[in-house]
Amino acid sequence: MRGLSFLLLFLPAAAFAHQSSISYSELSPRGREVAGTLRFALADLRTQMRLGDPRVPPLPALTRLVLEPFMLKASGALCALQPGVTAEPDGEDGLALHARWLCPQDVEDLSVRAGFLELFPPGHAHLSRIDFAPDQVSQRVAQRDEPSFEARRAVSSTAVFNWLLATAPRRTSFPLSGVTTTFSRASDGLSSRALRTARAALFKAGSALGACSALVVRCVRRSTSSAMSFW
Repeated sequence: MRGLSFLLLFLPAAAFAHQSSISYSELSPRGREVAGTLRFALADLRTQMRLGDPRVPPLPALTRLVLEPFMLKASGALCALQPGVTAEPDGEDGLALHARWLCPQDVEDLSVRAGFLELFPPGHAHLSRIDFAPDQVSQRVAQRDEPSFEARRAVSSTAVFNWLLATAPRRTSFPLSGVTTTFSRASDGLSSRALRTARAALFKAGSALGACSALVVRCVRRSTSSAMSFW
């Protein structure tokens, strides 16, 4: 199944345009709120409910069918589906549902369970795009046997070093990429000038690492952008 998930992510977007047995979600966490759009083929929805003109869809029935079982959690706490769900035709053969969820705290990591997959045929796949920020986009695949997935907001190396600098006077151990660099407690006896020099060196190292990390990320994204995008 994981091999199938990997292949689904890299197939071209045209191959998925409202195909039956494939649905999509686009989630945008901002603060405590998650805005989401779920897209389904009309043929799939009509296997589960009576659906006539997609311009006037039965919102209560659609909400019960696909939105209520679509459960979001932020740091393990359930996010509440908010009133005001809307729907509109999505092309000639699809339907888009727009919804919002409110979480108990700011969303740093998001857990999603696409519970509606239990109702759809076993081969149905759900592709999800989680947009934490313009430069922080995750893509996931869920299926009936694995309906849940997780995504986490990335933390830049520059932000980590800024935190290290801010807490340097009261720390003697600094985690760095899984390796712990321990500073001798003898540093407590260093002069103010020596401490300032050490902090300046740490700042320069952090800035250099942050620049290198950003460059690597840009190179990887450019080389995989066409493959990773299924929209």
